[in-house]
Amino acid sequence: MILGLFRRNYARLDLTIHVEGNGNKTIPIKEPILRAIRQDEQLSDQHKDEIDLMAFSGERRQAINMTPIENVHLVDETESTIIDVPANVSKTATRHPCIIPKELAERLLERAQRLGYKVLNPNYDSLWHEITRLAKRKYNVLLTSHCLRKRFETLAERIPSTDMNPNHWVILMGSKPTLGHMPDIYSLLSNTELIEEYETHLRPRLTLAGESARLAHRGNLTVIPTPFPTATNEGHNLGRTKPSEHSRGC
Repeated sequence: MILGLFRRNYARLDLTIHVEGNGNKTIPIKEPILRAIRQDEQLSDQHKDEIDLMAFSGERRQAINMTPIENVHLVDETESTIIDVPANVSKTATRHPCIIPKELAERLLERAQRLGYKVLNPNYDSLWHEITRLAKRKYNVLLTSHCLRKRFETLAERIPSTDMNPNHWVILMGSKPTLGHMPDIYSLLSNTELIEEYETHLRPRLTLAGESARLAHRGNLTVIPTPFPTATNEGHNLGRTKPSEHSRGC
């Protein structure tokens, strides 16, 4: 804001100058490069899980990582987990669900319990600093968590509305729908249709590892996602289901 006076009549001059630039522009990263970064051997399993969390949820990194672990619901007879993101961590101040693969959720919960975390991943900032630094140094791209959020939105927009209600994926990524109303979290938690939409039409597009990723981004979006192991149905008690720290896939 620039404040001044006209010399001639001493009238106030209030002027707002908008400087155009690309500082806030998210530059897309090609899928082969994203997959190469995701599978880079210099990244730890925790780094890769953090990338997967952002890729599959579409939420902002603070909101999804700072969600309490008791808000993570492993859904029976599905390959998915619903994360109940509370309003106090959501940028829109709206409680809403996110969906991620069940195997990823089990790894995150197992690590959180082992390390004494009360939320999914409190050290997300340092992880993303290291991911971004590696991507810049080895691949000469600027990979931030926002890139994966934008990717989620771009891929979701390509899904025909007859296959997935656009309001559903808008809500899942923590935004407010422009059409219709905001469904109650409890109705969504029991909404098997929402999970079926996600598993069939959205998840194959979002994965960054495995055969389904290669096929999906060749345009063959009828591919069935790689099956995940059956999870326990005991809430967050993963004592009998502790995946190896060396088998971190999507």
